[in-house]
Amino acid sequence: MKPNGKQRKELNSDTGALFRIGREAYKQLPEAKSKENFDNAHLGFFKFIDKLRLAFQEMKFKCKDSSGNMLEIDWSDVQDHQIVDVAWQIFSKHQATADTFEKEAYTELFLFHALIEIDNALICIDLGSTDAVSAAIEAANALSNAMAIESGSDKLQKARQEMAYQGAIARIKRDPKQKEKSFVFDCWQKWQQSPTIYSSKAAFARDMLEKCEHLASQKKIEDWCREWEKPNPAG
Repeated sequence: MKPNGKQRKELNSDTGALFRIGREAYKQLPEAKSKENFDNAHLGFFKFIDKLRLAFQEMKFKCKDSSGNMLEIDWSDVQDHQIVDVAWQIFSKHQATADTFEKEAYTELFLFHALIEIDNALICIDLGSTDAVSAAIEAANALSNAMAIESGSDKLQKARQEMAYQGAIARIKRDPKQKEKSFVFDCWQKWQQSPTIYSSKAAFARDMLEKCEHLASQKKIEDWCREWEKPNPAG
């Protein structure tokens, strides 16, 4: 869209569908009195997700991998929308009824996510990338989740919650970085049994980087080691 609200160019079957999803998502958001108000609300989307990410990290939330082993998730590498999808179900289970603030917060999170994914889809279309399809599906799902909350139907909301949660967890399990963290933890446990294998955390971390294809931060691995050294280490 142009600043005056006019379309920049003619819509086709793909961009037209995205425009309709975006128009509906924007209509559902609380009215912004100015662009600054809208930008502040948009920034709040990322701040709230950062709080959810930290909460999950502190909870040491785990799930089983494809082999049935417990996988400690590194939430710093989990995508924003997956954080929201998991939080929507997990935190709702810890209270009998969701209050008005929670409903409004999750509705707004999903609506902003829909708009962000529409932007991603349009960029992918311009670049000729097939990722446009997955971004468009994410946008449609985010809008559907927001509408499920707004509907007031507990049955519909629970169905959407379960679908969002299972989809997010499945993608997290497939993330190679998450699998490599589990591998690093196994190596760390062996190091604790034979301390002479490595002279320091730095040496251990450098070796792990050599053995792992997708990990790139020595500091992160050293931070994991410090976390695992605490009483009742996660893993």
